[in-house]
Amino acid sequence: IGDADECLSILRSYTKGFPKSPDGHYFSARVLAQLGRKDEARRALEQCAELAADFWPAAELLVNDDLLAGRTEAAKARAHTLLEKYQGQTVPLMLDAKVAVQENDQKRAEARLQKAIELAPNEPQAYLFLTRVYLATQQTQQAVATLSAAAEKKNYDVLMMNSPIDTHFIHHLEMKLEKTSLKRVDADVLDKFRVQFLGRRA
Repeated sequence: IGDADECLSILRSYTKGFPKSPDGHYFSARVLAQLGRKDEARRALEQCAELAADFWPAAELLVNDDLLAGRTEAAKARAHTLLEKYQGQTVPLMLDAKVAVQENDQKRAEARLQKAIELAPNEPQAYLFLTRVYLATQQTQQAVATLSAAAEKKNYDVLMMNSPIDTHFIHHLEMKLEKTSLKRVDADVLDKFRVQFLGRRA
């Protein structure tokens, strides 16, 4: 706590010295969130967004926080405002895709993520999100194709493993191949990968 308080003091001094910089407010929000002071963290994020609406980490946290609190319309309004203001940017598309998933509007989520991939074909986040949307809606072939396209750009290999014995086989590989990392893209249900928040649901 002491170190965190000292950090907050330094950040407050920074924001006073550089009142037009969003960075101090953003990092203050992160520290405050870690301390469980979510209302103060939210205010700091709002101040950050007022100074720079395209400070994407803050925009994402605000949308996530609204979704967690059940303020879906507020999250949607923020995402759509950013979409209109920053056409051609991928983050607003992905934020609106999160809102669409929360609203069970899979078609809109797919369209937003496909557009994000079109704008930034070498960035993996939209591919992974779209893959999970496809998996959650039982569109397995589309999921495999999307993930394979992303993996090819990063020189990764994708394994389609859906047999009951595969879990044991993967465990065996992980024990034998110490320098190899194996990741699942379907490890969470749709409700769990929708958003990341300032705090956790009680």
